[in-house]
Amino acid sequence: MFEIHRAGWRILSGAGAYFLTDLILGMTAFSVIILGILWYFSLGWIRLTMEFSQRGVVFGSSAQLLLAWVGVIVALPMLATTVLLAIRAFRLPGQVLKVGRAKAH
Repeated sequence: MFEIHRAGWRILSGAGAYFLTDLILGMTAFSVIILGILWYFSLGWIRLTMEFSQRGVVFGSSAQLLLAWVGVIVALPMLATTVLLAIRAFRLPGQVLKVGRAKAH
């Protein structure tokens, strides 16, 4: 069995904190971008349906319009929830650093 030196614990905890920060940031960015695209696409679908209906042309079905409204209504709270959870998750890298410092002493 081997023992890790103090500097080793600090390096490992720093690398772990960096990895966690990068992971949280990447997952949050991906989720926010996808939810933003869903919201924008749904809003665009509603606008297109309204524009076509003003001209008397049928565009899509009522089920598609309903799903677009659901997308617009649901995506915004999910965006806010994603950002809130990401802000709270950014506490984890600090905890990893604290554990590494405690092990180094």
